[in-house]
Amino acid sequence: MQKHVVLIGGGVGSSTFTQALKKLPIRLSTIVSTFDDGGSTGAIRRDYRGIALGDFRQCLFASTTIDDALKKVIDYRFGRGSFFGINVGNLLIKAFLQCAKTQRHGVLQLHKILGLTNMVIPVSYDYAQLCAHLTNKMILTSQDQIQSYYSFSQAAIKSLHLSKVARLSPEARTAIRTADYLVFAPGNFFSSILPHIFVKDFAEEWKKSKAQKILFFNLLAHRGQDSFYTLKDYLTWFSQKLGKKPFDTIITNKKISARIIKKLQDRFELTKITEEDMRILKNLGISLTSADLVSEVIHGQNEHDTVPRAPLRHDSKKIQAFFKNLLSE
Repeated sequence: MQKHVVLIGGGVGSSTFTQALKKLPIRLSTIVSTFDDGGSTGAIRRDYRGIALGDFRQCLFASTTIDDALKKVIDYRFGRGSFFGINVGNLLIKAFLQCAKTQRHGVLQLHKILGLTNMVIPVSYDYAQLCAHLTNKMILTSQDQIQSYYSFSQAAIKSLHLSKVARLSPEARTAIRTADYLVFAPGNFFSSILPHIFVKDFAEEWKKSKAQKILFFNLLAHRGQDSFYTLKDYLTWFSQKLGKKPFDTIITNKKISARIIKKLQDRFELTKITEEDMRILKNLGISLTSADLVSEVIHGQNEHDTVPRAPLRHDSKKIQAFFKNLLSE
């Protein structure tokens, strides 16, 4: 029987992992965050509400094999006028969902039309926004505000919550219950990764699952946001919702070249693991594995994209090889 691998996250990280794993002899599900409200996704969501489309779109089309010319059109962003920054793929998907009976029916129908064997699953279909309370009593009321705030070293996030109760989607619930591997893929920690754990029933299903639970540790931390974090700080967020031992294994990347680090140092720092972190992992019984997973390509910002993107990514072929070994053990 094929193993069921469930990726959780959003954006470039999850789409890279989805693309890497789709050709393996596994059952693959990718659960994506639905609370983004920045850039093209935010513009459409403010007018039409509904789920955020950016992460869903990236992972949906990473699951397909389409002509390069068509992919270029789907990824195209308009460069002027009232459509500035709007992504064509987001418009197409939104139009499709608007014509469907419900968002859920539209998402399931899209899978059939595109002939997908793996699933890309919204974590929730309920409309909500991610909010943050800071230590200086300031409140950030949207994911876009959180992602754009770079003074966390002066006033850190004290707590996060969703503006309204967002229920776990039926497909996400089923995926977690039937998973052999539950994998948090890399992504923006506050806007793509953490929102999942605040969805109603997500934590309960996570705790009940007997799957192997894996965290792929981010390559980079954003200056002014999580650049003062070490591994224990990230773990604390997960532990608040997912239990004292939220993961069985944490995967880190082996050394990144000094050439790449130098090119990124104006906006990013490498994520940190200290001796104290290692002691905490040992006490919790969480294993730490290091692997060469990084791409040597530095990605520039896509034209007319108003949301800053991480320039350093994981390498699809290396991720695919890593999972082949993991699944054979």
